[in-house]
Amino acid sequence: MMKLKLKDLYQRIVKGEDDNRKISLLIKLALKLHKKEPKKALSIAKEALDVSKKINEKGGMAESLSVIGICQRMLSEYENSINSLEESLKLYKELNNPEGQASINHHIGSVYMRKGEYRKALDNFLESYNICEKINNKSLLPGILTDLGVVYANLHDYSKALEYYFRSLKINEEVEDKHPVAVTYNNIGNIYSWLKNNNQALNYYYKSLEMHKKHNNRNGEAQALGNIAGIYFRQGDLDKSLDFYTQVLTIFKEIGNKGLEAQTLGNISSVYSDLGQYEKALEYLVLAMKISEELGRKYNYTSILHLIGDVYKKKGEVENSIEYFEKALKIASEQGYKTLEFRVHKSLSESHNQTGDLTKSLIHYKEYSKIKDDIQSEEKKKAIAELQLNFDLERTQKEKELAEREKEVYYLKNVELEKALEKVESLNEHLVELDYEKNETLGIVAHDLRNPLSTVIMIANIFAKDAGKLSTHEITEYAEDIKTTSNKMINLIKDLLDINAMESGKLNIKFEPVNINQTAKSVTGEFKEHAKLKDIKLDFASGSDGLEINADNDSTVQILDNLISNAVKYTPNGGSIEVSVKNVNSKVRVEVKDDGPGILEKEKDKLFKKFSKLSSKPTGGESSTGLGLSIVKKLTEAMHGKVWCESEEGKGATFIVEFDSLKK
Repeated sequence: MMKLKLKDLYQRIVKGEDDNRKISLLIKLALKLHKKEPKKALSIAKEALDVSKKINEKGGMAESLSVIGICQRMLSEYENSINSLEESLKLYKELNNPEGQASINHHIGSVYMRKGEYRKALDNFLESYNICEKINNKSLLPGILTDLGVVYANLHDYSKALEYYFRSLKINEEVEDKHPVAVTYNNIGNIYSWLKNNNQALNYYYKSLEMHKKHNNRNGEAQALGNIAGIYFRQGDLDKSLDFYTQVLTIFKEIGNKGLEAQTLGNISSVYSDLGQYEKALEYLVLAMKISEELGRKYNYTSILHLIGDVYKKKGEVENSIEYFEKALKIASEQGYKTLEFRVHKSLSESHNQTGDLTKSLIHYKEYSKIKDDIQSEEKKKAIAELQLNFDLERTQKEKELAEREKEVYYLKNVELEKALEKVESLNEHLVELDYEKNETLGIVAHDLRNPLSTVIMIANIFAKDAGKLSTHEITEYAEDIKTTSNKMINLIKDLLDINAMESGKLNIKFEPVNINQTAKSVTGEFKEHAKLKDIKLDFASGSDGLEINADNDSTVQILDNLISNAVKYTPNGGSIEVSVKNVNSKVRVEVKDDGPGILEKEKDKLFKKFSKLSSKPTGGESSTGLGLSIVKKLTEAMHGKVWCESEEGKGATFIVEFDSLKK
């Protein structure tokens, strides 16, 4: 019925309105259609733009471009969407229309958020917020505040995310706009779920569910039910979880959302699998697989193949599990689904281990470890890049200004209360930072130690079972694997112990005269053989032999060892490294210069932070914990020195440590 009305409206627009009225009606029609029929809405918005251009109506052009950008976002045409919205923003600026500018900045931020570019999203949302504050426009604020909450949630700054969600909630409750309230309840529930506060999460999910039911929003109702089911599943209350997932499935069938129907079937199968009802689990997975195949969703189809293999593995039918894992691996490899590929390799390693085929088990485990390292490196790089947003000077300034305005409106003026709140906020930030570092440390211990230990155990199993069948070459190769893997573990443990000693105040610095020239020359010599293996030219440029600093000799050696090791690690085969000692204005400098890939400008500020891993990767497959440069900085500063890096992308890097010269 709605489609017929819209069609009649469109016919009336075409037949007889003047151009200005036609532009307005076309834009309204496009906005009505953009969620359900974005392609049709896009075509109508473009027609409105053409009419606007014909009569040079800049307001109509700006509004048409805005709707075009929104439709392109719905169609996942993100670059086109940003271009259209930026054209619209330019016109609104020419027209001196701040409401339009605020709205467009909000839409641009939404596109960047969908792309996962949270820094740019944050910039645009804050710009939109600032404009609304200046012109006292309250209508756009709830949506902007909600999206600011979403961005901070994705940046793992949960306290700030909750702050923005609650502010949005307060405004929406005042105007009794119930749909955004229900959505915000759900978002708050998500935060508590991520924080593992299941009771609070359930509280807000149930609030969201109740509100969606009242307003007959079936899609929102299903989303809330699914979140509730997920909490019960995580708590081990499988019967409740199954009940809620079944309700979700019924709704998605009713509204005809096949994609989410398939996803829910997969969730139900997980519950049955945990209940030990494997045939039921397989039944639901087969249904999910058929839907995914019909929809042409290869990733989902491949993921379901893997899940079917997992169920067969739990049933003890290992050969069947291997068959499905192999099918999943073939598609994942062909399509470049790296995350799935590494999971399937792990499953195949476990299944072959169960069958006693330890050689195949080790082959798949090595592939799993290799891909996992790449994925984790990318994930950590992204997470660290996102966390650095909090230290961006421009952003900090904007947030300070925003915080001041927020205090004026929302917080009590009691000075003592403000001081207490600041203290709590400071403690919270410190706790978040400590929690992040704890998780990183546990992650390293869990993954970077467990993986190599698993490799050693697998090789030991092969020796125990097939020692008589192995050739001398194979034994040597496996022994070399054990040696390399063990060295990685020793180096990791050493770094973790060093960091712990430094941060617990147990670092024992013994100051004495250190001949920096001799020390640097000696450490450089220790890396000659390693450099030679990569055909790297490693030179030492000697300073005056009498150059001395007041430092701890062992710590000085460790600093130079880390810097030269890094240079060898990141310099390409056939490259060159120069270590030099200089006397500069009564200061002694040691410079380690390489011709590697250099450091990206945006990554320089995280060089010496714990667990930082940059986009540059070791050129010979060497491992990195992200602790080495942090150790260098702490040791250097403990001995009253300075360390920094000078680099241009693509032109190598020079790491410099500087101490006061000890004059005789």
